[in-house]
Amino acid sequence: MKRPWAIALLSTSAILLAAGFAGCGSDPNVTIGDSDGGDEGGDENASASDANGGNKGDSSTNKDSGSADASTDGSNFFEGGVIPDASRADGGTCHASGDMCATSSDCCSANCDKVSSTCGAPISGCKLPGVACLSGLDCCTGSCAGGTCSNLACVQDNKACAANTDCCGGSCAPNAMGGGTCAPLPTAGGCKSINNACNVNADCCSQDCHNGSCAAPSYCGQNGDTCGNNDDCCGGICTKIGSAVLGLCSEPPHPAGVPGCTIDGELCGGLYDGGAFQCGGTCCSKSCRPFAPTGYLICQPASGCHPTGEICDKDTDCCGAVGLPYGSTTQVVCAGKTATTPGRCANGNVCSPPGNVCKLSGTSCSTSDVCCGTKPNGNPGGLSDQQYPLICQQDNLGIPRCLGTQTLDCTATDAGSLAGKACASSADCCGDPCLPNGAGTGFICGGSACQNASGVCTTTADCCSGLPCTISPGSSSGICGGILESDGGILPPPDGGSGGGSDGGVACSQYGQLCVNASDCCSVNGIPIPCTSGRCLTP
Repeated sequence: MKRPWAIALLSTSAILLAAGFAGCGSDPNVTIGDSDGGDEGGDENASASDANGGNKGDSSTNKDSGSADASTDGSNFFEGGVIPDASRADGGTCHASGDMCATSSDCCSANCDKVSSTCGAPISGCKLPGVACLSGLDCCTGSCAGGTCSNLACVQDNKACAANTDCCGGSCAPNAMGGGTCAPLPTAGGCKSINNACNVNADCCSQDCHNGSCAAPSYCGQNGDTCGNNDDCCGGICTKIGSAVLGLCSEPPHPAGVPGCTIDGELCGGLYDGGAFQCGGTCCSKSCRPFAPTGYLICQPASGCHPTGEICDKDTDCCGAVGLPYGSTTQVVCAGKTATTPGRCANGNVCSPPGNVCKLSGTSCSTSDVCCGTKPNGNPGGLSDQQYPLICQQDNLGIPRCLGTQTLDCTATDAGSLAGKACASSADCCGDPCLPNGAGTGFICGGSACQNASGVCTTTADCCSGLPCTISPGSSSGICGGILESDGGILPPPDGGSGGGSDGGVACSQYGQLCVNASDCCSVNGIPIPCTSGRCLTP
């Protein structure tokens, strides 16, 4: 909720802001190579119920009802939401697709192609001017005014402003001259928040400097970067100070029994260059692969239940929880979950449950090779998977997952015949989606190779070509092409239609989605993702 800040608290707030985020920052163990290269208006509440039972963000969100140069939400320091006699640093209206540009901040899409020096389509899922928004983070220009995305780029930190909606950091603070100045977010080490100008990746909290502007490299916010609510962050936690509109992302700690792996959506490398990948690594899913829209390597979310170390909303999000295959033996829990923040999937007992990442025969990934499923002669877990390779098979993202049995041979099984069968991952369904069962208590194999718009999903690979799986951080139930609301709820697409490109054309297949040949797959940094065994997957 956004409330007025008292003038008398300005100095104190500045001190608290600086102290409040002193320990918040990006993962120091991730090294990324350089790429070349407030906000809200009136008190009109918009709330929504949570389609999946989750509620980690704010229960309501205030929409803008001001203009590009003035806000009426009262979230500034003066009555009326504007600073008297203040002015806005104005770089002019943004340029449309195809127009010439120098930096990405020139473009309404926040995407200036450095080769052609022209504005391209949005690459981060941001909204173009005139589209409804809840905060500046929704908008490619970084400015949400009057409930719609502005055609004026947000004002950089430390430059002149008249209202919170002007600023990339969401806060226009009064200065000694009677005007206003955009206050930087209290980032760790002074890194720059989304939409601010940059020269190299290291300038940005997101670790992505896209042709002169700090941008989002993944589908979710990195630790220490800008957020408007919990669902903006990979780690599911957006911390704000006082009545600030924007905050900084973080993730849950690692309780006892939870390994310190890198969670879904977080960076695990630089830009994809078409090279070969090593298995293993720091990701909880053991899969560091490209995020097609931006080309950065991120930890890919595994299908179905969440492997050990991933964030979760409830026990049954986690592989090996009671009620899921082999859960009565492993009894995995969502450790550290609170009423407002996600937890993490803890280690199970004795062996790796169905759905956990495992070691394929002939590989040397740093994962368990002791799956729990029944082995020959009725022997339960405790025997090496290398002796029984059918108990460790790849899901629809190519991630090796433990199965509940060593008898499933997908080369001799009609995947369609598995529809409705209990599963832990798409590996149990011979690559078809392993979907939430509707009761929130487990998963079942779907009846088709992909889910259309409005269908349930656990990863984007479950959805048909071009449709993202919209899902709250920690949850194992999303909607293909859905709309994520600020309280964690997800609404179906407004028209129920299929996905498409920003120009109305057919979208390319995202990583893990179905393909017939390489031309069906999205290109990453000019390099097409290969079409491997009918899906867009890197070897």
